[in-house]
Amino acid sequence: MKNILFLALGLLLSGLQSCSDKNGDMIWDYAPYILSMDVVDSEGRNLLDPDVEGNIIGEKIEMFYDDECYPVRLAEIPEMQSRYYYPRFFGLVRSQKWDYEAHEFTVWQLFWGEFDCADSKSYSFSLQFPERNGLTYEFDLKIRNKGGDNVTRELKVNGKKLEDPSSFTIVLQ
Repeated sequence: MKNILFLALGLLLSGLQSCSDKNGDMIWDYAPYILSMDVVDSEGRNLLDPDVEGNIIGEKIEMFYDDECYPVRLAEIPEMQSRYYYPRFFGLVRSQKWDYEAHEFTVWQLFWGEFDCADSKSYSFSLQFPERNGLTYEFDLKIRNKGGDNVTRELKVNGKKLEDPSSFTIVLQ
């Protein structure tokens, strides 16, 4: 019985030692970048919601990036995963945002992405509303990864830096 107890204690202690990461390399997981955009009217009504009178669902909305045109399409955004996965570029999508606390889909938004945050890179893209007198928004995104948890994202819209680089509200008249 005494031998079994010592064997169990030895296995437990050796198992605890293997959990140490003092001498090993840390592997960092980076969530991809997704820009979410609200499109509202001057009264704050969500113009992407099919239940809102005067919505813009039938209007042409396009994102231009890297000499390609990405028209808006209806789709669900892939659920964010807890481990690193290679970002999947899905273009410009109109979808409902998932509320993790309420466990339901809530507001309709435009989503643009995904972009990899594991490397430092700059992106330029423009969002156009041709049926709104050619209304255009120019975006400049800079992702800087200095290693570890030192990742910054900077977003400028029409030359103005945004405080929150992950979301933007467009007000249409």
